[in-house]
Amino acid sequence: MKFTSLFFLSFLLLQHVVSQVLLPIEKIRNDINYGKLCSVDTVLKHYIDKNQLVGAVVIVVKDNEIVYYKGHGYSNLALKKPMDNNAIFRIMSQTKAITSVAIMQLFEQGKLRLDQNISDFIPEFKNPRIIMRFNQTDSSYTSVPAKREITFRDLLTHTSGIDYALIGSDSMRAIYAKAGVPSGLGYIHENLLAK
Repeated sequence: MKFTSLFFLSFLLLQHVVSQVLLPIEKIRNDINYGKLCSVDTVLKHYIDKNQLVGAVVIVVKDNEIVYYKGHGYSNLALKKPMDNNAIFRIMSQTKAITSVAIMQLFEQGKLRLDQNISDFIPEFKNPRIIMRFNQTDSSYTSVPAKREITFRDLLTHTSGIDYALIGSDSMRAIYAKAGVPSGLGYIHENLLAK
């Protein structure tokens, strides 16, 4: 499978990082085996040479210091534009990992409970409904009240019942399409830098 871009984020032995700023300066450290770290270059070059990967950025952090930070391959294959280590990526499913860590930090700080309703924080999720019947001819549907509200635990375990616009069930893809809700996948004529 060919990838047009890859965001590969690797943290080795990361300890006690809470809202700290990492400066993009690589530190040479005696406790890092840079020979082994060079294997990252070899592995990514292999994938790029076999056209299994177009480009990637790797960052390795130890004790809140950047020890490796490098772009590999291309950010634009057609133009052979090299991948810059400061490239901007649509990280897609990596948001799940980042959001999960943030939720667990808030849980540890006592700012939320895992079985707490998310509507306590996002009122639009109050009184959720479940689709009862779906009409394929016009994407209309009927719904009934859910037995309970969606919790943070539901979101973290992917058991909330919220479906995707493009990769979800046929009925939800049709409902989202009719409502004009984009999937976020594919080509979007937006510029992240212009916002």
